[in-house]
Amino acid sequence: MPDSEDLDAAELHEIRQRWELMAFVHFHLVIGPTMKFPKLTTEEIEERLLDPSRLHDLLVPLLGVKQASASEQHDACWKAIHRALEAEELELPFPLDGETCDFSSLAPSERVQLLLALAEYRVVAVAEKLPTLHGQGMVEAASLRPERLGSDSDGRVYWFVGDGRLYREEVGHGAVRARRERPPKDFAWEVVACRGSEWREAAARLKKRGVEAALRQEVEARLGAVEAREAKLEREAKRVKVLEGPRRLSSRVQEVELKRIEAERQQKERERKRALHERLRAEVGRLSDEALELETAELLALLDPAQVRLHGEEVVEELVEEELHARAQQRRREQREQERQAEKERKEREAAEEAERKLAAEAAAAEARREQRREAEAARRAAEAARREAEAAARQAAARQAPLHAYRAMQLQQLQQLHASRQLAAQWPAQLLRQAAAARAEPPPPLAAPYGAAPPYGAALPYGERQLSQGGAPRAQHPLLPPGGVSPVDGQPCQQM
Repeated sequence: MPDSEDLDAAELHEIRQRWELMAFVHFHLVIGPTMKFPKLTTEEIEERLLDPSRLHDLLVPLLGVKQASASEQHDACWKAIHRALEAEELELPFPLDGETCDFSSLAPSERVQLLLALAEYRVVAVAEKLPTLHGQGMVEAASLRPERLGSDSDGRVYWFVGDGRLYREEVGHGAVRARRERPPKDFAWEVVACRGSEWREAAARLKKRGVEAALRQEVEARLGAVEAREAKLEREAKRVKVLEGPRRLSSRVQEVELKRIEAERQQKERERKRALHERLRAEVGRLSDEALELETAELLALLDPAQVRLHGEEVVEELVEEELHARAQQRRREQREQERQAEKERKEREAAEEAERKLAAEAAAAEARREQRREAEAARRAAEAARREAEAAARQAAARQAPLHAYRAMQLQQLQQLHASRQLAAQWPAQLLRQAAAARAEPPPPLAAPYGAAPPYGAALPYGERQLSQGGAPRAQHPLLPPGGVSPVDGQPCQQM
């Protein structure tokens, strides 16, 4: 299967700008299985629109004619279609306003318009045979309409029809009032994303807050399904490539390769179902406790109909039971956590109170120690004051007794002097005798000493003239001493003889 990128880029861009392409793709996905349409992807439909020679497999079921045999060529098929058109005398809206031309000469945009017109006619023609359109339970009415995902900050509307593409509608002078009405002429239509990577880029361009937040969530929610579909198409392409490969490959190799591809497909299918299951679980988890307690019918009305159809009511009920059980466990965990937190707070409070008591006891002990120190300091100061008072009293007493001490000291000094003079007097007679003997041996001095002059110290006195007074009485006047003189021996005053 050639990639759509290999087709004419200009023509491909032209048909992708037509809203009729999305409408026909949606018709092919919803009504096609009932009308025995071939299983084609959007890319394969685009290829057939660009190559009219391959459109017969779509036109034959649209016109309700029997498919030509495998040996019948392309021209024979178109002749059968032409005969069916003439027999039915179809009145279809034609873009050429009544002009006649060959179908292959139409522009790709005109082909897609004609293809959608044939599809609408076919639905009206066989409406009674389609239980889908009469509410017989095959497909809900909501699935017959394209899914509007939301709008961005510029007012552009985003659509999704289940073909793995993201479409965007930009109305020039007002949006479509009703989905049954055809879009106005002054609006733009484009394909925003075809692959999973393009979906991610489109989601990244939308803002996480504001008016685009809900649209971004819708785009991200469908990203898993788009990637799963893309992976499935890749596996199918690999499978076809293996089956159509060179004949030299043995059947054993092909069988192994097919098993591997099938295993990958099953694994990715399980992952896709798991992702969808988790999405439904998340949607159920967003419901309130009151909503989960509702009846099944009321509860299903709150969920996405597509998710309910995909999984079934039993799965939804199981998820609701699991969610209720999980919430009950969560409430029990929260209650236990609250109890643990309360116990922790109680212990912390008791520890804080104990610490406060210890601090109070320590403060009281410190205050007692300070009081003891203050009392000791007061006692020390009192003792110091008493000592200073005693010293002052002692000084005063000493000051009062100082004259007596001085008098006693003077008496002691006098006694000491008297004792010294007595010792000297005991030695004086011998000295005087020696001096007298020396004086007799020498001639007298030529001049007598003046009257009253004291003889030189140690001069000899006539022996036996006078005796020293006893008991400290005044001494007799020495003939050589002036009246009232002082004895050179002991310093005592002498009297006149």
